[in-house]
Amino acid sequence: MMTRKILSVVSAVLIMLVLGGIYSWSVIGKELTHLYHYTNWQTQLVFGSVIFIFTFVMIFSGKLIKIWGPRYNGLISGILLFASYLLTSFFGDHFIVLFLCYSLLGGIAIGFGYSATLSIGVSAFPAHKGLVSGIIVAGYGAGAIILTNILEELLGSGISILPSLRIIGFIYGPIVIAASLFLFRPESTKSLQSHEKKISLRQMFRDSRFFGLSTGILFGTLPGLILIGKIKGLGMFSGHTERMAASAIIFLSAGSMSGRVAWGFLNDHFRQRKVGITLMSAIILSLIFLTLSVSNIYLFWVASFFLGFTYGGCLSLYPAQTSSLYGVVHVNEVYPFVLFSHGIAAAAGPTIAGMLIDRSGGYGPVYLLSGAAAIAGLILYIALTRSPELKHPGKTHN
Repeated sequence: MMTRKILSVVSAVLIMLVLGGIYSWSVIGKELTHLYHYTNWQTQLVFGSVIFIFTFVMIFSGKLIKIWGPRYNGLISGILLFASYLLTSFFGDHFIVLFLCYSLLGGIAIGFGYSATLSIGVSAFPAHKGLVSGIIVAGYGAGAIILTNILEELLGSGISILPSLRIIGFIYGPIVIAASLFLFRPESTKSLQSHEKKISLRQMFRDSRFFGLSTGILFGTLPGLILIGKIKGLGMFSGHTERMAASAIIFLSAGSMSGRVAWGFLNDHFRQRKVGITLMSAIILSLIFLTLSVSNIYLFWVASFFLGFTYGGCLSLYPAQTSSLYGVVHVNEVYPFVLFSHGIAAAAGPTIAGMLIDRSGGYGPVYLLSGAAAIAGLILYIALTRSPELKHPGKTHN
């Protein structure tokens, strides 16, 4: 049984490494803007919509886990991801088709894959759900490091962005399909699920704890979502070379990867509400640091790491806290609705940011929007998360 659990976690990390390539959009979007004259608003809409669609799909794909387990969700993800990259590579020069192939199809693929891997994180090792979930979603954060380097190598060798995406599709799709074959659901979780009553939507939407988690992840990830898709453009706007600016994506992704593990660990060992408040405060500090350091490339890299560190922390902290409040067997019922707030942030934040950049010609309004979101998130999280379950270290909750 232990070997199966470990193999499932390793496979989940591998799938997340592939799915996390979405955070390389700064490279892809920059090339599409240069070659096909897309606006910042258009490229940011594509990026934000992927995340919005995948969080929406998780509401339904998470329920399917209870019926057939995580393996089939993973297989669906791999097939759709392959189709997304392949179709985008042929038709990505037309905006509507780009949106349908990359955002819609890619978002559905990520929604099925993310729900499959998330179920492994909170059920395989429930006593260490924060740490294990953090390790798995760290793969999602690290995915941009891998894909950014692959894309830079392909582009540097003279291969255009759309043919490069075709190559990526033929690699990434089969990887997800193969890894999905090793995803297993623990037998103990199956038996628990068969005896637990479902949580109704009415119960959920009348629960202040649910809104505490939802507003926390909405405003906690909104600043990162506003800036992640334009981090390369921000660096180039500040006078850095294209390669130097692109390196910020790698530092941001490294921060996102390590942040998911670190904040998950902290959630397991310290008072969960205090960890959440500390994270929301750290998001505000990361934005101040980024604003002050962007003109110095080395400080810009450090600030990008810190931004990713706090952004990634939200995506490991909230599934663990959902598990503490509602129980392991209800995570796939409740957390997709919590995560949908992240999708709303992704749909609104990058698109509004792109419009502000197009109109102002600079990044000043984007900084203000990000800072306002972070401050609102801290206030709302403090006001809505007074539940006793979050006033002690994370615990196993069946």
